[in-house]
Amino acid sequence: MIDKIFARELRRLQRLPERSLYRQTLKASRSLERGLTQGMSSGAGQGGPHKVAVEVLWLLGAAMAASVLGFVLFYLIGAFLLEEFTALALGLGVAKFYFVLVASCFLGIYLTRLTVWAMKNAF
Repeated sequence: MIDKIFARELRRLQRLPERSLYRQTLKASRSLERGLTQGMSSGAGQGGPHKVAVEVLWLLGAAMAASVLGFVLFYLIGAFLLEEFTALALGLGVAKFYFVLVASCFLGIYLTRLTVWAMKNAF
């Protein structure tokens, strides 16, 4: 039974012109590729302007939160670690020290966001 089906299909393929075979092969390979990459890029290409707006809001929110957290850390280091604070403030300068605190808070916020994103997409 299978031999008859295979022989019939083989005869049909031999009668098809080369262009038709090329189209069938191309169509099959595209559908296979689409099926394989669909799971990997499930979120890609969906909601383009919306995703950009969300990322800009995250950037602004992280910058505002980092400046507040940097100020709180600056105050706490000045209140509880007076010797280390004066050494850092004299070594870097007060403005540079505050900038380093804000930059480290900003990086911490984005690393946390990256970790949450990776865990959400992994599971």
